[in-house]
Amino acid sequence: MISGEFDFLDLTPSQGVFFLKGMDLKEEYLQELARCIHLAVENEFGKTCYLAVSGRIEGGEDMGNAYRQAERSLEERFFYQDSYVYPRRSQAEQETVKISDGQLLQAIEKDVACRDGYSLRRNVEILMEVCRNNGFQSYIYTRFVCASLIKILVKELSDGRDRLAGLVEKLYSCGNFADLEAVIWQVAGETERLFLTGEDSPKRTIALVEQYIKEHYDQPLSLDLLAEKAFRTPHYLSSIFIQEKGIGINKYIKNVRMEKARVQLKGTNMKISDICEQVGYGSVSYFCRSFRNEYGVTPEQYRR
Repeated sequence: MISGEFDFLDLTPSQGVFFLKGMDLKEEYLQELARCIHLAVENEFGKTCYLAVSGRIEGGEDMGNAYRQAERSLEERFFYQDSYVYPRRSQAEQETVKISDGQLLQAIEKDVACRDGYSLRRNVEILMEVCRNNGFQSYIYTRFVCASLIKILVKELSDGRDRLAGLVEKLYSCGNFADLEAVIWQVAGETERLFLTGEDSPKRTIALVEQYIKEHYDQPLSLDLLAEKAFRTPHYLSSIFIQEKGIGINKYIKNVRMEKARVQLKGTNMKISDICEQVGYGSVSYFCRSFRNEYGVTPEQYRR
Protein backbone atom coordinates (compact mmCIF):
# COMPACT_ATOMS: atom_id res chain seq x y z
CA MET A 1 0.00 0.00 0.00
CA ILE A 2 2.79 2.45 0.96
CA SER A 3 5.39 2.46 -1.77
CA GLY A 4 8.64 3.70 -0.30
CA GLU A 5 10.50 3.59 2.98
CA PHE A 6 8.59 4.28 6.18
CA ASP A 7 8.70 3.66 9.93
CA PHE A 8 5.80 3.02 12.29
CA LEU A 9 5.86 4.07 15.94
CA ASP A 10 3.38 2.27 18.20
CA LEU A 11 2.46 4.83 20.86
CA THR A 12 -0.47 3.17 22.63
CA PRO A 13 -2.77 0.20 21.92
CA SER A 14 -4.99 2.61 19.99
CA GLN A 15 -2.54 5.15 18.56
CA GLY A 16 0.48 5.11 16.31
CA VAL A 17 2.50 7.25 13.89
CA PHE A 18 3.68 6.59 10.32
CA PHE A 19 6.91 8.29 9.27
CA LEU A 20 7.20 8.44 5.47
CA LYS A 21 10.90 8.77 4.67
CA GLY A 22 12.52 10.40 1.70
CA MET A 23 9.23 11.15 -0.04
CA ASP A 24 8.45 14.47 -1.67
CA LEU A 25 4.68 13.96 -1.91
CA LYS A 26 1.82 16.39 -2.43
CA GLU A 27 -0.79 16.72 0.25
CA GLU A 28 -3.48 15.32 -2.08
CA TYR A 29 -1.52 12.06 -2.39
CA LEU A 30 -0.99 11.83 1.36
CA GLN A 31 -4.69 12.39 1.98
CA GLU A 32 -5.56 9.62 -0.49
CA LEU A 33 -2.98 7.32 1.09
CA ALA A 34 -4.52 7.94 4.51
CA ARG A 35 -7.96 7.06 3.14
CA CYS A 36 -6.56 3.80 1.76
CA ILE A 37 -5.08 2.92 5.15
CA HIS A 38 -8.43 3.62 6.79
CA LEU A 39 -10.24 1.30 4.35
CA ALA A 40 -7.59 -1.43 4.74
CA VAL A 41 -7.90 -1.42 8.54
CA GLU A 42 -11.68 -1.42 8.34
CA ASN A 43 -11.78 -4.30 5.83
CA GLU A 44 -9.09 -6.38 7.53
CA PHE A 45 -9.99 -5.90 11.20
CA GLY A 46 -13.50 -4.48 11.16
CA LYS A 47 -12.29 -1.46 13.11
CA THR A 48 -12.71 2.25 12.42
CA CYS A 49 -9.55 4.31 12.46
CA TYR A 50 -8.89 8.02 12.02
CA LEU A 51 -5.78 9.51 10.46
CA ALA A 52 -4.26 12.98 10.48
CA VAL A 53 -1.69 14.18 7.94
CA SER A 54 0.96 16.55 9.30
CA GLY A 55 3.26 18.91 7.50
CA ARG A 56 6.68 17.92 6.20
CA ILE A 57 9.39 17.23 8.81
CA GLU A 58 12.73 18.74 7.79
CA GLY A 59 14.61 17.83 10.97
CA GLY A 60 14.32 16.52 14.49
CA GLU A 61 13.29 19.92 15.79
CA ASP A 62 10.16 19.76 13.59
CA MET A 63 9.00 16.44 15.07
CA GLY A 64 7.10 17.87 18.04
CA ASN A 65 5.36 20.54 15.99
CA ALA A 66 4.28 18.03 13.35
CA TYR A 67 2.84 15.71 16.00
CA ARG A 68 0.93 18.56 17.69
CA GLN A 69 -0.36 19.67 14.29
CA ALA A 70 -1.71 16.17 13.63
CA GLU A 71 -3.32 16.03 17.08
CA ARG A 72 -5.06 19.38 16.51
CA SER A 73 -6.34 18.15 13.17
CA LEU A 74 -7.90 15.12 14.84
CA GLU A 75 -9.89 17.44 17.11
CA GLU A 76 -12.08 18.10 14.07
CA ARG A 77 -13.59 14.64 14.64
CA PHE A 78 -15.89 16.32 17.17
CA PHE A 79 -17.59 18.18 14.31
CA TYR A 80 -17.37 15.66 11.45
CA GLN A 81 -18.35 12.18 12.56
CA ASP A 82 -18.45 10.84 8.99
CA SER A 83 -14.87 11.83 8.09
CA TYR A 84 -11.83 9.66 8.77
CA VAL A 85 -8.91 11.69 7.37
CA TYR A 86 -7.86 15.10 8.73
CA PRO A 87 -7.43 17.95 8.12
CA ARG A 88 -10.48 17.82 5.90
CA ARG A 89 -9.07 20.57 3.66
CA SER A 90 -5.61 21.93 3.08
CA GLN A 91 -4.66 25.04 4.99
CA ALA A 92 -4.76 27.07 1.77
CA GLU A 93 -8.36 26.03 1.16
CA GLN A 94 -9.62 26.77 4.65
CA GLU A 95 -11.87 29.80 4.94
CA THR A 96 -11.35 32.24 7.73
CA VAL A 97 -14.53 32.79 9.69
CA LYS A 98 -15.00 36.49 10.18
CA ILE A 99 -17.70 36.38 12.79
CA SER A 100 -17.53 37.16 16.46
CA ASP A 101 -19.05 34.76 18.95
CA GLY A 102 -19.30 37.71 21.33
CA GLN A 103 -21.46 39.66 18.88
CA LEU A 104 -23.74 36.69 18.29
CA LEU A 105 -24.13 35.99 22.00
CA GLN A 106 -24.92 39.67 22.63
CA ALA A 107 -27.56 39.59 19.91
CA ILE A 108 -29.13 36.47 21.43
CA GLU A 109 -29.05 38.05 24.88
CA LYS A 110 -30.93 41.04 23.45
CA ASP A 111 -33.47 38.69 21.83
CA VAL A 112 -34.12 37.06 25.20
CA ALA A 113 -34.42 40.44 26.94
CA CYS A 114 -36.91 41.60 24.28
CA ARG A 115 -38.62 38.19 24.27
CA ASP A 116 -38.19 38.08 20.50
CA GLY A 117 -38.68 34.43 19.56
CA TYR A 118 -38.25 34.92 15.82
CA SER A 119 -34.95 36.76 16.02
CA LEU A 120 -33.77 34.36 18.73
CA ARG A 121 -34.18 31.34 16.44
CA ARG A 122 -32.42 33.10 13.57
CA ASN A 123 -29.40 34.10 15.68
CA VAL A 124 -29.09 30.69 17.32
CA GLU A 125 -29.15 29.12 13.83
CA ILE A 126 -26.29 31.41 12.75
CA LEU A 127 -24.23 30.58 15.84
CA MET A 128 -24.84 26.84 15.40
CA GLU A 129 -23.82 27.07 11.74
CA VAL A 130 -20.51 28.66 12.73
CA CYS A 131 -19.96 25.98 15.37
CA ARG A 132 -20.99 23.16 13.00
CA ASN A 133 -18.38 24.28 10.46
CA ASN A 134 -15.71 24.42 13.16
CA GLY A 135 -15.63 28.20 12.86
CA PHE A 136 -13.98 28.61 16.26
CA GLN A 137 -11.21 26.12 15.36
CA SER A 138 -11.46 24.24 18.66
CA TYR A 139 -14.03 21.85 20.08
CA ILE A 140 -13.04 22.99 23.57
CA TYR A 141 -13.81 26.62 22.80
CA THR A 142 -16.96 25.58 20.92
CA ARG A 143 -18.21 23.89 24.10
CA PHE A 144 -17.43 27.06 26.05
CA VAL A 145 -19.43 29.18 23.55
CA CYS A 146 -22.36 26.77 23.72
CA ALA A 147 -22.27 26.77 27.52
CA SER A 148 -22.44 30.58 27.43
CA LEU A 149 -25.40 30.30 25.07
CA ILE A 150 -27.22 27.91 27.44
CA LYS A 151 -26.76 30.38 30.32
CA ILE A 152 -28.50 33.06 28.24
CA LEU A 153 -31.30 30.78 27.02
CA VAL A 154 -32.38 29.52 30.45
CA LYS A 155 -32.72 32.99 32.01
CA GLU A 156 -36.44 33.26 31.29
CA LEU A 157 -37.32 29.63 32.03
CA SER A 158 -39.04 29.12 35.37
CA ASP A 159 -36.70 26.26 36.31
CA GLY A 160 -33.71 27.60 34.40
CA ARG A 161 -31.52 28.29 37.41
CA ASP A 162 -32.08 24.77 38.77
CA ARG A 163 -31.33 23.13 35.40
CA LEU A 164 -28.33 25.23 34.38
CA ALA A 165 -25.57 23.17 36.03
CA GLY A 166 -26.98 19.90 34.67
CA LEU A 167 -27.33 21.29 31.15
CA VAL A 168 -23.77 22.63 31.09
CA GLU A 169 -22.46 19.31 32.40
CA LYS A 170 -24.44 17.53 29.67
CA LEU A 171 -22.88 19.81 27.05
CA TYR A 172 -19.36 19.00 28.16
CA SER A 173 -20.09 15.26 28.16
CA CYS A 174 -21.26 15.23 24.52
CA GLY A 175 -18.96 13.12 22.37
CA ASN A 176 -19.78 14.90 19.12
CA PHE A 177 -21.28 18.12 17.85
CA ALA A 178 -24.59 16.57 16.78
CA ASP A 179 -25.36 15.61 20.38
CA LEU A 180 -24.27 19.03 21.62
CA GLU A 181 -26.46 20.79 19.06
CA ALA A 182 -29.46 18.68 20.13
CA VAL A 183 -29.08 19.97 23.71
CA ILE A 184 -28.90 23.57 22.46
CA TRP A 185 -32.03 23.28 20.33
CA GLN A 186 -33.97 21.57 23.11
CA VAL A 187 -33.42 24.58 25.39
CA ALA A 188 -33.75 27.16 22.59
CA GLY A 189 -37.07 25.56 21.61
CA GLU A 190 -38.39 25.84 25.17
CA THR A 191 -37.39 29.50 25.33
CA GLU A 192 -38.88 30.27 21.91
CA ARG A 193 -42.18 28.59 22.80
CA LEU A 194 -42.34 30.60 26.02
CA PHE A 195 -42.10 33.83 24.03
CA LEU A 196 -44.76 32.74 21.52
CA THR A 197 -47.44 31.73 24.04
CA GLY A 198 -49.43 33.27 26.88
CA GLU A 199 -48.85 36.89 27.74
CA ASP A 200 -45.91 37.07 25.35
CA SER A 201 -47.81 35.78 22.32
CA PRO A 202 -47.71 37.71 19.03
CA LYS A 203 -51.49 38.22 19.18
CA ARG A 204 -51.24 39.98 22.53
CA THR A 205 -48.35 42.13 21.32
CA ILE A 206 -50.29 43.19 18.22
CA ALA A 207 -53.39 43.93 20.29
CA LEU A 208 -51.33 46.27 22.48
CA VAL A 209 -49.85 48.00 19.42
CA GLU A 210 -53.26 48.39 17.78
CA GLN A 211 -54.66 49.92 20.95
CA TYR A 212 -51.75 52.37 21.19
CA ILE A 213 -52.20 53.42 17.54
CA LYS A 214 -55.93 54.01 17.97
CA GLU A 215 -55.32 56.11 21.08
CA HIS A 216 -52.40 58.12 19.64
CA TYR A 217 -53.09 58.32 15.89
CA ASP A 218 -53.00 62.13 16.16
CA GLN A 219 -49.37 62.00 17.29
CA PRO A 220 -46.13 61.08 15.45
CA LEU A 221 -45.92 57.29 15.17
CA SER A 222 -43.08 55.09 13.94
CA LEU A 223 -42.07 51.44 14.00
CA ASP A 224 -39.26 52.17 16.46
CA LEU A 225 -41.61 53.99 18.82
CA LEU A 226 -44.23 51.24 18.72
CA ALA A 227 -41.58 48.54 19.23
CA GLU A 228 -40.32 50.42 22.27
CA LYS A 229 -43.85 50.69 23.69
CA ALA A 230 -44.40 46.95 23.17
CA PHE A 231 -40.94 46.01 24.55
CA ARG A 232 -40.05 44.29 21.28
CA THR A 233 -37.42 44.79 18.59
CA PRO A 234 -38.57 46.67 15.45
CA HIS A 235 -37.76 43.72 13.21
CA TYR A 236 -39.77 41.31 15.36
CA LEU A 237 -42.75 43.64 15.62
CA SER A 238 -42.76 44.30 11.88
CA SER A 239 -42.57 40.57 11.09
CA ILE A 240 -45.37 39.43 13.37
CA PHE A 241 -47.61 42.39 12.43
CA ILE A 242 -47.46 41.46 8.75
CA GLN A 243 -47.91 37.79 9.61
CA GLU A 244 -50.99 38.39 11.79
CA LYS A 245 -52.63 41.38 10.03
CA GLY A 246 -51.56 40.89 6.43
CA ILE A 247 -50.34 44.50 6.10
CA GLY A 248 -47.39 46.52 7.40
CA ILE A 249 -47.57 48.79 10.41
CA ASN A 250 -47.29 52.00 8.35
CA LYS A 251 -50.20 50.91 6.18
CA TYR A 252 -52.24 50.11 9.29
CA ILE A 253 -51.50 53.54 10.79
CA LYS A 254 -52.57 55.19 7.53
CA ASN A 255 -55.81 53.18 7.46
CA VAL A 256 -56.68 54.27 11.00
CA ARG A 257 -55.96 57.92 10.23
CA MET A 258 -57.89 57.87 6.95
CA GLU A 259 -60.93 56.33 8.62
CA LYS A 260 -60.86 58.96 11.38
CA ALA A 261 -60.58 61.69 8.72
CA ARG A 262 -63.48 60.20 6.73
CA VAL A 263 -65.71 60.23 9.84
CA GLN A 264 -64.79 63.86 10.58
CA LEU A 265 -65.44 64.96 7.01
CA LYS A 266 -68.82 63.26 6.99
CA GLY A 267 -70.06 64.29 10.43
CA THR A 268 -68.53 67.73 11.12
CA ASN A 269 -67.89 71.10 9.48
CA MET A 270 -64.27 71.22 10.59
CA LYS A 271 -61.76 72.78 8.19
CA ILE A 272 -59.71 70.37 6.11
CA SER A 273 -56.55 71.77 7.68
CA ASP A 274 -57.89 71.13 11.20
CA ILE A 275 -58.89 67.57 10.33
CA CYS A 276 -55.46 67.05 8.79
CA GLU A 277 -53.78 68.10 12.04
CA GLN A 278 -56.23 66.14 14.19
CA VAL A 279 -55.45 62.83 12.45
CA GLY A 280 -51.69 63.23 12.70
CA TYR A 281 -50.63 64.80 9.40
CA GLY A 282 -48.31 67.79 9.38
CA SER A 283 -48.83 68.65 5.69
CA VAL A 284 -52.27 69.42 4.23
CA SER A 285 -51.13 68.64 0.69
CA TYR A 286 -49.76 65.26 1.76
CA PHE A 287 -52.96 64.53 3.71
CA CYS A 288 -55.13 65.36 0.67
CA ARG A 289 -52.98 63.23 -1.61
CA SER A 290 -53.12 60.29 0.82
CA PHE A 291 -56.90 60.66 1.17
CA ARG A 292 -57.38 60.66 -2.60
CA ASN A 293 -55.16 57.59 -2.98
CA GLU A 294 -57.25 55.82 -0.34
CA TYR A 295 -60.79 56.78 -1.43
CA GLY A 296 -60.42 57.98 -5.02
CA VAL A 297 -61.63 61.53 -4.26
CA THR A 298 -60.22 64.58 -2.49
CA PRO A 299 -61.42 65.45 1.04
CA GLU A 300 -63.49 68.35 -0.41
CA GLN A 301 -65.12 66.08 -2.96
CA TYR A 302 -65.86 63.44 -0.32
CA ARG A 303 -67.55 66.05 1.93
CA ARG A 304 -69.73 67.28 -0.92
